[in-house]
Amino acid sequence: MLVQPAAGYELIANLVLLAVLLYLARRVTRPGILMLVYLFSYSISQFLLFFVRANTIETPFGLNWGLKQAQWTSLVVFIVLLPITYWVLRTSKPVPAGEVAATYDIPQPSREEHEQKSVANDQGTTEQDKETLHLEQSRRPQKMLKKPRNRRKKR
Repeated sequence: MLVQPAAGYELIANLVLLAVLLYLARRVTRPGILMLVYLFSYSISQFLLFFVRANTIETPFGLNWGLKQAQWTSLVVFIVLLPITYWVLRTSKPVPAGEVAATYDIPQPSREEHEQKSVANDQGTTEQDKETLHLEQSRRPQKMLKKPRNRRKKR
């Protein structure tokens, strides 16, 4: 039996999928669609790539269709994605122009609030650092706090 470079095929398939996702990233306006494209594409590519891999054929539930374990998994993922896709298409709203899909419809603090919290956190951290340093110094044995003597040998 001729052995195929399946890992090379998978690398090429994943690079093509990456290029497609990067192309779609700026064009898709609905949240969740890009993830669905990835999941569908990956399950289809795995299903097809495992025809050339030299793995054992599995027969779950007595179904002898000549498929390998990864192909069965891909089929299950594909079937599970169908109702999820329907739900995403029915519930997701297109993101308005000028908005970022990752943060759209999620309340974001204003810039001033963010800066105030950042300054308050920095001050709180500084006070905690001072307290920690004071506690560490009070716990040290007295020997460690004393300066070492300068011991020179006399000639």
